[in-house]
Amino acid sequence: MNLVLHWVGPYEWLTYQEVYEYSLRIGSAISSRCVELACCSQSMTSVPLYDTLGAHAVEFIINHAEVSIAFVQENKILSGVLDCELPPKQKTDICKIMYTIGTTGEPKGVILTNGAIMAEVLSVDDLLFLTDTVASEEDSYFSFLPLAYVFDQIMELYRMYRGSSIGFWRGDVRYLMEDIAILNGGHSGTKANKLQNLEKGLPQDKAAPLFDRLVFDKLFTPDMLKLIGLTESCGGCFTSIANVLSMMGTVGIPVTTIEARLESVPEMGYDALGSVPHGEICLRGKTLFSGYYKREDLTKEAFVDRGFIQIWVYGNSFESFLVAVAVPDKKALEDWAVNHSLTDDFISLCNYGKARKYILDEINSIGQKHQLRGFETLKAAHLDPIPFDMERDLITPTFKLKRPQLLKYYT
Repeated sequence: MNLVLHWVGPYEWLTYQEVYEYSLRIGSAISSRCVELACCSQSMTSVPLYDTLGAHAVEFIINHAEVSIAFVQENKILSGVLDCELPPKQKTDICKIMYTIGTTGEPKGVILTNGAIMAEVLSVDDLLFLTDTVASEEDSYFSFLPLAYVFDQIMELYRMYRGSSIGFWRGDVRYLMEDIAILNGGHSGTKANKLQNLEKGLPQDKAAPLFDRLVFDKLFTPDMLKLIGLTESCGGCFTSIANVLSMMGTVGIPVTTIEARLESVPEMGYDALGSVPHGEICLRGKTLFSGYYKREDLTKEAFVDRGFIQIWVYGNSFESFLVAVAVPDKKALEDWAVNHSLTDDFISLCNYGKARKYILDEINSIGQKHQLRGFETLKAAHLDPIPFDMERDLITPTFKLKRPQLLKYYT
């Protein structure tokens, strides 16, 4: 058997300035016809396509999104002049329409705004800061996921935000390890060694400590993270951190831009308030999509109008009743105000006596449904328009309430 080695040589690097100028040339030369970075430079909407979608799905997406041109080969990208004025960009502008695979029907075009994309990038930065693994200009990111995959796009944008190098694989999984070896300077067996030790049950920080210092700390995030998410949330919405015992076997905690709650679904036997909570996961946050392109029906199904509320209940043995501090849902309180012919803003409403009574009655009504006893119901409530946050030291990074700090802050 003849063994043919497909050695492709070292990576050829482009500086950020070169990539920036290249992007401007594309956007300037063809105006409404551009690729990823050129789209960003010209404030245009892109529609990434998987080459594995199949002809039918690709045809559907191109027709559904009214794509004017598709770039499929690098040598067909035109160049142009850099003398152009970049258009203004807003957070609310559509950045991308990412089509889902369509496992439950035809592909759906997920609308992602500039604001949602950048919020997810900054959320990744926050998460890596908390785990002491923030990227730097000395780091390299190895990209081998499909470029139409939202998670890879977010990670690439994050690396650009931090000035890291990005190395792309050649597109053939047979030479994946070879591509990694070339990128990290020829250490071809290091990752295989670490994976073998992980399979033996060693913690990830003890699987290959020497190689971590020499290779992986420069090429990969040292602490392994598990992300759970979907295209509609710009990638990750829950994360768990390696070697944190309480997170093992779980999806972890919500990322910093996401709030999550469980919604009971009685017909499926899901009880969000049961001894073992089960329910439909509802998300709210700045990194969520704006809707499905040309599918208002599916958009209405995906978005629900249910208010979230933050609440801290306080009582001690020297008092005869409970009190609470609540952060009401802004839209729910403003809708209540409209129904009662009030025109006050949200902050003013939180100081309005009838608004406090409305929230108090709503909380106690839920308590009565779950058969709380009289001494377990609230007698008074204070409304705070500002959510509990880490800046005031009121919650932990995992969103748990810091009760002593809450007591000190609100008394």
